[in-house]
Amino acid sequence: MEFSQRLRRLRVTRGFTQRELGNAVGLSAIQIRRFENGSAFPKWNATRRLAIVLQVSADAIVFDDGEREPSGVLRDQLEAISKMPAHVCELARELLDALIVRNQILEKGSAKQ
Repeated sequence: MEFSQRLRRLRVTRGFTQRELGNAVGLSAIQIRRFENGSAFPKWNATRRLAIVLQVSADAIVFDDGEREPSGVLRDQLEAISKMPAHVCELARELLDALIVRNQILEKGSAKQ
């Protein structure tokens, strides 16, 4: 589902008119209409205000369900880790951070060559 469709669905579900939503977030009804017809997209601060007024996360407006979640084996592994004691979760997070940094360094090195 596109951003424009998600925004419209959330607005209607929450019982706002375009004018009411615009007033609540400090935008015009015309701007809300543009967002909903896909001819314009909000900047980050407007997206944040929309999320607050619509009582959802900014992710819920920007991404489809499951679009930002890991898939397959990685999701299963992260779920298993989340059930472990806090100190084990912290160790797993540190290991993942180290792998991410290592990969970023390797990518920068290969980009220079």
